[in-house]
Amino acid sequence: MSYAIIAILVVAAFLIGVLLVSLPRSARLMNRAQLIVMLLLTILLIGVLAATYMLRSEPASWAVIVSAFAGSIVGRIRAVNESVVGHDPWDLFELR
Repeated sequence: MSYAIIAILVVAAFLIGVLLVSLPRSARLMNRAQLIVMLLLTILLIGVLAATYMLRSEPASWAVIVSAFAGSIVGRIRAVNESVVGHDPWDLFELR
């Protein structure tokens, strides 16, 4: 059972890494919605790490960290980044 939870948390960390990289790098270039999403994604990643701590699994914590880092690397690939940024839910960032 805990392996399934760890697998879900690792996939969630990977997706969080991809989404964090798709946002602008500078807070000066972000609008309010983007800043809120950045804050929520960061809090969610910390929550995922806290969940692995509650499972008392050090390898799971490292797997989540490595997965988030891998997600940030994959998110920097131009085709992936353009796909994420061009997706419909991200159109809300055009609104002010």
